[in-house]
Amino acid sequence: MGKQLKRYWGWVDWFVLVLRFLWFMLSIFLILNNGQIQYVGFILSWALLSYAIPQLFYLPGNVKPSLFVWSEIILNWSFNILLMLQVPDAVNHFTISILIIVFLAPKKLFMFLVPIIFIIFPVVVTLIVDQYSITDILLNSSIFFAFGFCFKVFFEQKNRLTTLVASIEEKNKILEHYNHQVEHVTLLEERSRMARELHDTVGHSLTASIVGMDAVRTLIKEDPKQAEQRLIELIQFNRNTLNSFRSTVHEMSMNELKLPLSDILQNVIRDFSEQTGTEINMDIQRVMKNTSESTKLALLRCLQEALTNAKKHGHASYIKVTLTFYEEFIQMIIHDNGSGTDKLIEGFGIHGMRERIEGVRGNLHITSKNGTGTTVRCELPYGRETYGTY
Repeated sequence: MGKQLKRYWGWVDWFVLVLRFLWFMLSIFLILNNGQIQYVGFILSWALLSYAIPQLFYLPGNVKPSLFVWSEIILNWSFNILLMLQVPDAVNHFTISILIIVFLAPKKLFMFLVPIIFIIFPVVVTLIVDQYSITDILLNSSIFFAFGFCFKVFFEQKNRLTTLVASIEEKNKILEHYNHQVEHVTLLEERSRMARELHDTVGHSLTASIVGMDAVRTLIKEDPKQAEQRLIELIQFNRNTLNSFRSTVHEMSMNELKLPLSDILQNVIRDFSEQTGTEINMDIQRVMKNTSESTKLALLRCLQEALTNAKKHGHASYIKVTLTFYEEFIQMIIHDNGSGTDKLIEGFGIHGMRERIEGVRGNLHITSKNGTGTTVRCELPYGRETYGTY
């Protein structure tokens, strides 16, 4: 009966609170401004109890509908009956209470509420106040019962729809994550396949070349002309092998490096933010310039390692990435609000990041302090490569 619902209040809950408070203030005003009411202190105390006790079961994060309904019926209605004995016009105070009770009542309580509202309540009121007929009481009760029930159905449907939308969004995120994993596995399988092809092609070609060169070495003394012909065939064979090797390497090249540097980094940031729930902002300063693929790759790996360390070791909730295009070099700064450390130890990941940055003539600086997070600064020249820049 006292099942607790932990939820935040919406505007309708505050509306109910305002209705109950207005009812309470109206009751107090009626009591204080009616000179015929006896035992004013007792009635005022009962009014306060009839308002405060049910409200204890209807608080933000602590809603107990059944307890609220029964305490409202027992305390509020008994107060109104007590008030009607001295002020017959107070019968109208029941209407707001009926609306709120119907709106909050669990479905299992309706088998009790219907006879109470439409049988017991009208009979009791007509016995106490002769000037009201059962028809009038039933009409007022029906109107506010209908209002409360309509509100109840509307917000139940709204909550179901909100829950359904949230469930669909959650499943979409799971599906996106699954698709990402499938793409990653497919990429790994493709790279593994290409690696096997390289191994088989290069190994077979080198073996054939070695055997052919051994034969040429034997033929040089015995039949120089045949040896020369055989050497020409070996040269052509190796040229064909080299072309095949270049074609395979070209297929294995990272297509993502064909994108602009800002798009590459934004893709990494977006994926990492979605997967970890970390807030990441990227700020691009000055006009973006052409960048070699080796520089793009170095910055990409640096960003991936920095983001991973910020979340894994620093438990950061916010990361800012600043990319600045200077005249002679690119600077990328990654700062997080993680725990930081006064004793930074360069592990395998940072060591690999430093080697990659220095491999393209760049510089890597990492500063960290306990309680203030970590800052990673990469500075690389733009670089030039024979196959083009982007």
